[in-house]
Amino acid sequence: MTKTSKGSSLRNRDVLEIWNRLNQVKGVEGDNAHKVLYAKNRSIDNMKLAVEGMAFDKMFPKSKKFEEYEKDLRALMEKYATRDGKVQTKKVGKEETETLDVDFGSLAFRKERDLLEKKFKVELDLRKEQGEKYDDFLLETSKDEIKLFFIPLSIAPTTQEAFDNLFPLIKMMPEDLEKQWDDLFDKIEVLE
Repeated sequence: MTKTSKGSSLRNRDVLEIWNRLNQVKGVEGDNAHKVLYAKNRSIDNMKLAVEGMAFDKMFPKSKKFEEYEKDLRALMEKYATRDGKVQTKKVGKEETETLDVDFGSLAFRKERDLLEKKFKVELDLRKEQGEKYDDFLLETSKDEIKLFFIPLSIAPTTQEAFDNLFPLIKMMPEDLEKQWDDLFDKIEVLE
């Protein structure tokens, strides 16, 4: 069963949240795994263009000067993560992402970073302004037509993580009750 959300109350942030959740679903098992994965994959395929257009860097491409700032900041961080001639890294977060092992509280690092930020103040202020505009965009109702493929609750995955990530696609109402709701909403729209 499919449902299209054009004109719905989905905000751009909601669209991105659903996209991220669906992309985290892995290892669905059971008799109906193929149905669940089909709904997930078709929903992802249908959302792809809308989500790609919502990417921050696509909406607000980095300027050459901002890229220069990022390159200089990376070099500064590598300088303060280097010990015994080798760049030190550490793993952080649930996914254990590898990152540079920099003491951000170090007075010497903070002084050099502050100088770098002063040098690129205009670019950093512009990027901050772009970030604020992007935050406003995320709160707007999505103008894109988002077509999701739903699965009935009866075939939903039983593992908590998969269920949580697939929640936007799980149809909680029995079909006959949903039809009654849809008929009622159609009548309400006609009255408006």
